Amino acid sequence: GPISITRSGSLGVGIESPESTLHVAGRAIIDGDLIVSANTTTEGYATFSRGAVVTGSTTVQNLIVDTAVVGDLVVSGSQIKVTSTGPTSLFLEADTDNATETDTAYIKLSQDGGAVPGFVGFTPASGKDPENNAYTDTLLNSLLISNDYTSGLVQLGTNSAVGLTVDASQN
Repeated sequence: GPISITRSGSLGVGIESPESTLHVAGRAIIDGDLIVSANTTTEGYATFSRGAVVTGSTTVQNLIVDTAVVGDLVVSGSQIKVTSTGPTSLFLEADTDNATETDTAYIKLSQDGGAVPGFVGFTPASGKDPENNAYTDTLLNSLLISNDYTSGLVQLGTNSAVGLTVDASQN
């Protein structure tokens, strides 16, 4: 495809009339760091196998992170929001090689500077929490919902009302 430079300094790769400072028509491979310091919008797929740094807001229709290479997805904001007119999910998969049972999927929660900790996740062994720390009476590969605050309660509710409360003495 053509390479073009407009009089205003816009560079087009694979396109004759670039619509922005850099306009690439087709697939682009960047073999180094991609650093974006402004807002970004992706209307197709965004795939990161080595990581990306974005300091503005990012809107991505489909985000794929190759965790085998990246290891961490860090969002420095107050929320991760997934919206769709169809089904949507948050999928956490650990121990994909089924080799290390201490590799578990879990969501860790914390507030008040770490004073109120909790998590939802699978246990790697009997007597362990999802982070492989000692935890009384857990069973291998069980789903554990925990509030580890000293007087912590776990409550389940529906229709804006609590239906079940479990206190620290398991009542």
